[in-house]
Amino acid sequence: MYNLDMKRIKEIEVRTRGYSFTIDVFDDVDRGEFVSRLNGFTPPLAQEVPPGGSVVYMKSIDEEEMKGTDHESLVEQCKQRIRELDGEILTEREVELN
Repeated sequence: MYNLDMKRIKEIEVRTRGYSFTIDVFDDVDRGEFVSRLNGFTPPLAQEVPPGGSVVYMKSIDEEEMKGTDHESLVEQCKQRIRELDGEILTEREVELN
């Protein structure tokens, strides 16, 4: 759970065939650990709906949280969970934090 002493240190956007995911990694200074949050939704991209076609409404997965002492291993755990949920990771990109 996010608290005021947690600083976001990394955000990664990941795409699979059926989902878009976001991995956020926080440094929990008070507890001396890192926390990662995994969120995902489907369909992964904006839809183009032809005339008379139907819209597929966005569906999200429940947020998952993992904790550990090494933020890189947490990112790898999140990626493994993504593969379990929807298979191969097609693209990933680290978002520059302001």
